[in-house]
Amino acid sequence: MVAAGQALIIAGNRFAAMPVNQDPAPPWAVQMQESMQEMLQGQQQMQQTTTPFVVAAARAYNATLPAGNTPYLALPTAAGVVPANMPVNGNGLQALNGAAINIALQAYGLPTVGLVAERKNRFARHWGITNLEF
Repeated sequence: MVAAGQALIIAGNRFAAMPVNQDPAPPWAVQMQESMQEMLQGQQQMQQTTTPFVVAAARAYNATLPAGNTPYLALPTAAGVVPANMPVNGNGLQALNGAAINIALQAYGLPTVGLVAERKNRFARHWGITNLEF
């Protein structure tokens, strides 16, 4: 077993010492790289375009939900991502402490001033939640 491990190390070292091809990339590889960059830019532009619609739809949906265990539709941030550890329903929002609600508010760029109840209300209104009052 030890001999096999040593043989692998020696082979790996020999492979690492091999000269690296410094020739320019072939045209097809350059074209593929450029196409991938264009696709990524298109995807980012599409995400920026659709995020406001996703936010509006999530707020409208959240406004219709009863308080309690019914799951909310999480809002993406301006960057188009949903932050981790957001409350999933009214009970989860009610259970947040001061530090947790601050993290949630900061994720959306909202102020963290005021009493915990005020901050929870600020978060709820941002998410379109209208049936909870703290």
